[in-house]
Amino acid sequence: MISRDLEQFHKNQKGFKHPAIVRDARHIYRMHGPLAFFSGIVPYATNHVLNNLEIFGDTDSQYADPMGKKWLYFTLLFSNPLNIMIVRMQCVEFPLRSLRAAWVDMVKNDGLKMFYKGLFPTFTGQILLWLFVGLAANLEDLNSYYTPYLCGTVFLMGCAACHPWQLIGMRIQYQRFSMFHKEGYSNTLKGILFVKQTQGLKGLWRGFLPAMLINGSTYYQELNRMVFSKLKPRVQSYFKGVK
Repeated sequence: MISRDLEQFHKNQKGFKHPAIVRDARHIYRMHGPLAFFSGIVPYATNHVLNNLEIFGDTDSQYADPMGKKWLYFTLLFSNPLNIMIVRMQCVEFPLRSLRAAWVDMVKNDGLKMFYKGLFPTFTGQILLWLFVGLAANLEDLNSYYTPYLCGTVFLMGCAACHPWQLIGMRIQYQRFSMFHKEGYSNTLKGILFVKQTQGLKGLWRGFLPAMLINGSTYYQELNRMVFSKLKPRVQSYFKGVK
C-alpha cells in the first residue's frame, strides 16, 4: 500500500523531518484509517498464489507437462487484471475499496484492455529482476567470503533496474489522473519521458524501499540461500565475540 502511495503524484514537503515512507504512511492513515494498509490484499494474495503455486511439480519440470503449460497461460491471463485491481484498490486518490467496485470500474472503463494495459513495462520489470536473481545464483559458485555480499548487491541492482518499469506499469494501470496525465501515461515510452520531464530521473525510483521489500519477500528463498543463511553465523559469531 505504501509503495502505491509513494508512486502517486504528491509533491515532496520541503523541510519535513521524516523520510518519505513515514510521511506517506501517516498520510494514508489520516485519510483512510488503519484498514487502508490492507486494501487490495485479496487480489494481491490471489496473484501471489497463482504465480507461486506449483501444481504440476517443481518449477523446472512442470512446464514440460502440457497441463503445466496451460496453467502458465492461465496465470498469465489473469495476472494483469489482478494487478490493475490491486492498483485501483490501493490508490489514495479515488480508491475503490471493494472487489466489486474495482471489478465494475475495470469492466466499465477498461474492457478488454484490462488484460494488457501496463503489461509490457510490468512484465519487463519482472523479467529484469528474475535475470538479476539468476545472475546472483550463478555467483554462488565463487564460494568466496564476499560471495553473500556480492549476491545481495546484485539483487539490489536488480530491484533498482526493475523499479522504473514497475512504476510506469502501475501508473498506466491507475488511470485516475487528469487528461493531461492520461496522455502522459498512454504508453511506456511516454510514461518514462513524462516522469523525467515532470519529476526528474529520481521520480522513476519513487517508492523504491517498500517495493524492494516486496521483491525481497517474493524471492526470500533465494535470498535466504544466497545471503541470509551465510551471513547469519558470521553475525552470531561477531556478537559472541563482543560479549
